[in-house]
Formats: sequence, structure tokens, C-alpha cells
Amino acid sequence: MQIPFKGNQLRLAFERSPFKESKLRLHDDRLEICVSSLYRDPGEICVHLSEKIKEWLKSQARLAFCQEVERQRQLFGFKYENISIKDTKTRWGSCSAKGNLNFNWRLILVKPEALSYLVTHETAHLSEMNHSHKFWRLVEQRSPAYKAIKEYLRKEAEPVLKWELLPQSLMHDINNTICK
Repeated sequence: MQIPFKGNQLRLAFERSPFKESKLRLHDDRLEICVSSLYRDPGEICVHLSEKIKEWLKSQARLAFCQEVERQRQLFGFKYENISIKDTKTRWGSCSAKGNLNFNWRLILVKPEALSYLVTHETAHLSEMNHSHKFWRLVEQRSPAYKAIKEYLRKEAEPVLKWELLPQSLMHDINNTICK
């Protein structure tokens, strides 16, 4: 099985672990998952692993957003309050009047340029809390190719907003690897 990650597909590789905790490790284009021996039932394993994979994706999103916000803060000199990673089905991100930046974790599934654009878009709201011509000029100054990325998000990445890793989608691989 594969899952989207940073605009590519990660192959999932499963193996049993003697430890209490299941562990995930990224290795090249493969997400290696060591499944705790505490889990025996294939259905239970699938639910557990879908939760672990989603947690891992969210942690990767948090890391990527924090790094990109900091990179852009050093370049453009803005100030913000907090970064939150959200689980929304209709928005990629938002910026509050208090300077809080909110991002959809599912952006870690699409190409990195989209994540970078979203940070640019939301941090531009720290100066312009609207979508005026002044706002879009600021976005263009910081991200000259923003129109292509915005179009990519509108057309190609929209299904990502609804993406879920369903436990039953793991069943075949689980049965063929760790439940033999």
C-alpha cells in the first residue's frame, strides 16, 4: 500500500516488533512500521496503524510548517503568536487577527511548494487582514509563482482535503505480512 507524502507516494512496509509501542520510520520512499506485539487481531491492528500513521503525518506537518514559518519570518521579518495544525475538510489555513497561524495538516501530502505558498499566504495576512490588491501584491513579492501553486491547490489537490487513511485499506497488507 502507498500513502501520499510531500507530493510523492510512500510505500508502507510492516513488520512485527517485540516492544509495547509501534514505531514508524521514514527510509527513502518507504514508511517502515514496526507493529507492537500487543496487537494480534488484524482489525485491531489496522485501526491502530491508521491512527499511528495519521499521528505521524500530523507530526511531519507540524515540523514542516514550523520550519517554513521560521524560514519566512527570517526573510520577511513578520511577527506571529502561535502555529496550530488543524484537521479541517474545507480550508488549507487561516490567520487570526491576534496573529495565530492555522494550517491544515493534509498539506504535508502535496508537493512542498504548496505548503510554502500557504505559509506565504497566511503570513501575508499578518500585514493585510483581507484579500485586497495590496495583499496579493505582498504575496507575489514573497512568492512570484504563487498563481500556479494556487491553481494547483484549487484543481489538483482539492481531494486531499477529504483524504483519510481508512483502517480497512490496510487489511490486505497486514494479512499478507504480519498476520501470516
